[in-house]
Amino acid sequence: MTRFPALLISCIVFFVTGKTSAQAVFTNRSVTPPLVLLDTVAFPGLRAYSLISSADTFIASPGYRFGGSADGAGIVRNTNGTYTMAVNHENNFSASRVTLDSSFTPVSGEYLLNSDAGMWRLCSATLAVPQIHGFGPTFITGAESNLENYAHAIPLFSPVVHDSLTSANTLLAKGLGRWRIENAVPLPLATFNKTVVIITDDDGGTHGGQVAMYIADAVGDLQNGKLYVLRQTNLDWREKSVLPGIPADVEFVEIPGYMAMTGAQIDQYATDTLKAFQFGRPEDSDYRKGPAHAAREIYFTTTGGSLLDTVNRTLWGRLYRLQLDSLNPLHGKLTCVLDGDQKNPVNPGRYLYNPDNVCATEDYVYVQEDPGGFWTPQAAPYLHDACIHQYDIETGNAKTIVMLDHHRHTPDSMIYNTNSSASMYIQSAQGSWEYGAMTDLSEVTGIQNTFMLNIMVKTWFSPLFYNRDGGTLAPFVNDGAMTVTLTGVPRIKAKAPSVPSSTICAGDSVTLAASGGSTFWQTNGTSYNWYTSPSGGTPFFTGNMYTTPALSSSTVYFVEAVVSGDSSVRTPVIIGVNPLPAQPVITVSNFTLTSSASSGNQWFRNNLAIGGATAQQYTVTQSGFYSVQQTIFNCASPMSEDTLIVISGLEEYRAENMLRVSPNPGDGYFHIETGLAKADRLALYDLSGRILFEKENLVFPATLDFGGFENGMYLLKAESAGATYINRLVIRK
Repeated sequence: MTRFPALLISCIVFFVTGKTSAQAVFTNRSVTPPLVLLDTVAFPGLRAYSLISSADTFIASPGYRFGGSADGAGIVRNTNGTYTMAVNHENNFSASRVTLDSSFTPVSGEYLLNSDAGMWRLCSATLAVPQIHGFGPTFITGAESNLENYAHAIPLFSPVVHDSLTSANTLLAKGLGRWRIENAVPLPLATFNKTVVIITDDDGGTHGGQVAMYIADAVGDLQNGKLYVLRQTNLDWREKSVLPGIPADVEFVEIPGYMAMTGAQIDQYATDTLKAFQFGRPEDSDYRKGPAHAAREIYFTTTGGSLLDTVNRTLWGRLYRLQLDSLNPLHGKLTCVLDGDQKNPVNPGRYLYNPDNVCATEDYVYVQEDPGGFWTPQAAPYLHDACIHQYDIETGNAKTIVMLDHHRHTPDSMIYNTNSSASMYIQSAQGSWEYGAMTDLSEVTGIQNTFMLNIMVKTWFSPLFYNRDGGTLAPFVNDGAMTVTLTGVPRIKAKAPSVPSSTICAGDSVTLAASGGSTFWQTNGTSYNWYTSPSGGTPFFTGNMYTTPALSSSTVYFVEAVVSGDSSVRTPVIIGVNPLPAQPVITVSNFTLTSSASSGNQWFRNNLAIGGATAQQYTVTQSGFYSVQQTIFNCASPMSEDTLIVISGLEEYRAENMLRVSPNPGDGYFHIETGLAKADRLALYDLSGRILFEKENLVFPATLDFGGFENGMYLLKAESAGATYINRLVIRK
């Protein structure tokens, strides 16, 4: 066990996945080009950049060289803005740690575990972190090449390199059991509020491979829990008994006394006694991202590739969805969502070729291939270089996003296509390279739709690549590997937002609220664009709340949600506009007022609604100015013209002819005209009918001073030869 230099440790112990002002910049960082081909037609924003490779050297750690067959990986951001990455080197039986600066440039590296401690091929891995899993940061990795293997739980910031079996024994997570471990994936702590680990057993032998679950009540306890294995409730162990697209009832059953068993005994007991599934090599697994409950949905691959049993197990490979019960993780449903064995043209999984690693996001599952596990003449039409397929969780469709680029016919072909001594060019066989882990960087870097991808360049050999980890168990392994970064990889699928339609009245406006936009109805990070057309054009407004202008006719808007760079289809929002009813007209007969509107009336006296006065007719009992308004479908008409009714003593005065008063309102002096040359009598009343002013034989036009009265509304009446002229007069000083 070798201790790392103290200065190196001091710069990385400040762990947190926090954000700082510096931001990662994705560009080519390695001397090796990114060895991938991208489908930029289906994914126009997709880009690839080299990050690190076996050809790179570092001033800060001149003795370190990136190992070959890079597989499982994990990464965190430190409080000082730098990053720390852990990665398995499968064929080197080792794992290393790389430090990247705040711009995401690798600056140094060292080995956490060498071959003397790793002992077997270290494959996929999971980095447990406190913010998600409640413990760590711990790099959990197993080995697929030996049935008696335990998983290693390596502290990411271990101050020593584990370089012996004695040292490795301090890391063993014996509670997870002995398997050909491809990966051991702890679920987020919030999913079941306990430690739950999904284990995939990459075994293609007599008993096939199993999927196991470890449960411990204590957070981060990988030693003292219980171990369970997956089976169908009907005890049918055959992988192919799970038909594509049809959920099967499954359960995890306990393996009692497993801590005292060998791996072979666990294997036999699980299959012979418990009737556990016998899969064709379960490979990687990952849980769906999102809120805590999303992680109950787990995806894992079976790579197939063995001709030993093609009747009961997959040959080309499958992708499964395991949905755990919300209350009890030991129960659930298992569905084959992609099946590579069916080559018919309508099968979305027809292109699968030995799927291996898997990366699940909120709405997609990325499946990386490890092709070439078998060959038959019948397989020849389907052979291809390793691809990454995007599985759409919502639709069930799959399409290829990335393919490995072997550089077979480029000027640098001799570098990547050689024999093991690197002395001669040998064109790599189709499908001879494979992927390692694909890791979502979006949350770590704060830059959406960014990923890290490991590539095993299995025909890239160099004398410089021998014995990179310093161990003794794989000294003659000299293949190269690299890691690339990908940007523009869809992570969250924008869904059509919800925007309630509305009905308003002509001349009104309305505030519209958009919500939703993603699978889990997350609003954080979701924006909304508003358009006047169902497609094309530019948004006239961006935001979740939009207030329309006053509308005179029905209008349709279209709203899209934008989540993590993805735009949804547009939701039509229909604003119905009801016309306003016509202005009603009042006719007067004695004490009865009649509206021209047959329904929806509301009568007013002196601009105040009269309670219960909603019929077409209204009988007057008090003096005042009367009006009426019609309402249809909650839309109110313009108010009718005022009709003045004065009741004084035993007389009813009706304003059939109006006095002309100006200004009205006025501050005291009023100019009065009428059709008469003079009035026998002119009187000013308050609204109770009390006479406040009276003058006889008044010649028109006349100017009168009413400034001595209080502000308010009054009635002015002129009489002459039996004719009556009347109007309201408003004093406003």
